Amino acid sequence: MEEASLINASESIENPYFKKLGSYLFKSSISIYNHDLSGILVIKKLSNTSCRLALTTEFGNTLLDMTLTQTGYEKHFAIKKLDRKIILKTLAKDIRALTANNLIVERAFRQGEKEVLMGSLNKFQLFYFFTDNQLEEIVKTTKNNEKLKIQFSFGEEGPLNLINLAHEDIDLNIQLRPID
Repeated sequence: MEEASLINASESIENPYFKKLGSYLFKSSISIYNHDLSGILVIKKLSNTSCRLALTTEFGNTLLDMTLTQTGYEKHFAIKKLDRKIILKTLAKDIRALTANNLIVERAFRQGEKEVLMGSLNKFQLFYFFTDNQLEEIVKTTKNNEKLKIQFSFGEEGPLNLINLAHEDIDLNIQLRPID
């Protein structure tokens, strides 16, 4: 493990890809316990602590519709395959970690070329890894275990072209490709 050195950082953590209120549109692919779903995911940020998400097929049939709050969620609709409390709760936590903004910086340090900022969201720690002021990864952990790794991939000219959410402890992987 590389040695880390403490640094001075801003007072809050911003996810530059979900900074603005409004709608974000993605082509999505979800793999969960040998079941694959794909379609269009719409995330509409209502505030810094709440958003609404809808997953539809490419033909427009609704697969999932829910509103996320800071600590919970309200299901409006879910198909039978997704209508399980553990799946809905996990998806809500994942999207909440992905879209979180204005987290208070609890620790800031440099690890090699990366600047790392740590903040808390509910009972989890979120580690934001920046290289040259560009967010490349968010890691969600408990005190002992890594739970979720969110990686951001970029095209040759710099725009974000893939967000990958991979769980460490369950068979769930979500890939999101922004639609302009």
